[in-house]
Amino acid sequence: MVQYAACHELWENKEVPTNIAPAVREVQQHTRRPYWSWAGLAAVVAFFSFAILAGMRDRHTDEALLLAPRAGDIYTVRSDSADMYSLLKVRRVGGNNVELVANEYQTDSRTRVDELNSPDKFSKEPFTLTRLELQIMRRKDQLTDVERP
Repeated sequence: MVQYAACHELWENKEVPTNIAPAVREVQQHTRRPYWSWAGLAAVVAFFSFAILAGMRDRHTDEALLLAPRAGDIYTVRSDSADMYSLLKVRRVGGNNVELVANEYQTDSRTRVDELNSPDKFSKEPFTLTRLELQIMRRKDQLTDVERP
């Protein structure tokens, strides 16, 4: 869009009168967009890049923690029947077996699962899974997060 300063008339680029078209092209060739006009786009790209890298880092950290479980580790698990989340706590590790206690409560929000992490909310009856079974749960996206206090 071009505006003539003397009469304030506006023209689309293809409607510019032929007698001033060369002057308009000359000005357009020597005019650049200010660098700050791209700052918003750069900020959005940086934000999404950071979010993707942080997610990848968290996933690799979870995988490493799952390969070497320790007593006290907390696993966030998603139930098969619905999008309900709960916790499993590692009680003891012996050889290939991991002794766990289940949380007796569930939540429908993955972000609120931390509210379930209280000693009185865990069952007193332990059960055992193998490390391979935990890896399978992770690959099936039943085990969604690993926390080490």
